[in-house]
Amino acid sequence: RLSSVNWGVVKEMVFTWIFTFPGCGLLGYLFALVFMKIF
Repeated sequence: RLSSVNWGVVKEMVFTWIFTFPGCGLLGYLFALVFMKIF
């Protein structure tokens, strides 16, 4: 039943997933830049 779903939690999970992938990509890119400058 849709009425029994806690929409606050669902929204939080969706936002977390949306931010996780670009966040990981950005972090990886920044680390790659830093390591290229160091080595």
